[in-house]
Amino acid sequence: IIVKKTMTKFVLILALCSNVHIACMNPVQDVKTYDTFGECILQAYDQSLQVLSTIDIKEVNDKELYTRFICKEKEDDTT
Repeated sequence: IIVKKTMTKFVLILALCSNVHIACMNPVQDVKTYDTFGECILQAYDQSLQVLSTIDIKEVNDKELYTRFICKEKEDDTT
């Protein structure tokens, strides 16, 4: 008999947005899953910093760039 347990994991979805263009690029889902919401949301801030710091500051200012993110629950089947 195989018993399946369902554990809740979280996936990070992040998008780069512009206040000037009033739009966001297509969101990207992180390949990693996180055991807790807290781990996921802290990674969201880290990745936001990484993304924005790779863009020239003039472009960030001119386009008023920012990130949007969400940590969504994902059921993970384990045996």
